[in-house]
Amino acid sequence: EHYRSAFEGNIYESIEKNKVDGKLPEHGDECDHELDWWPEYENSFEKGVSPFQGVIPVIRELAADYRLIIVTSGSARFIVPFLERTGVADCFIDILDVDVHTHKTKKIEMILDKYATSAPQCVFITDTLGDVREAAHHTIGSIAVTWGFHPRETLEKGVPFRIVDSPAEIPGAVSEYFS
Repeated sequence: EHYRSAFEGNIYESIEKNKVDGKLPEHGDECDHELDWWPEYENSFEKGVSPFQGVIPVIRELAADYRLIIVTSGSARFIVPFLERTGVADCFIDILDVDVHTHKTKKIEMILDKYATSAPQCVFITDTLGDVREAAHHTIGSIAVTWGFHPRETLEKGVPFRIVDSPAEIPGAVSEYFS
């Protein structure tokens, strides 16, 4: 729960704020702050992650009408192979990961500049309250999904444009957002 709550804002800022004398607090016997987290995450991502039921056709449907960009706190190192494995890599025109910047607000600025677009022409689809808040920093609306990292009650705190309970609801929410 402590880790999950760190995603109610920028995850990297939250981690830094929680440090005491330069170290993260212990969370019990299984807490190992010396663990090299990225290889562990990448390994579990390769072996145990599959797309949420129904999301692949939705990605393809959205890509037919919109430019899709991934803005993530994760690494393209494991996201790109996942997209390739699931057959949707060609649906995304860009990936801005942790190596680009740790703040999604900065990555959003980069997108607005690189693609000569503006906030009203963008919507952020996400599963965390922190993302809703970082998008709102640029007056970009968000569509929050309940099947990911944060539950509906947490997502509601950010007042997203819409909260959806299934991938099938996303295209309608996107259309409504831009109408």
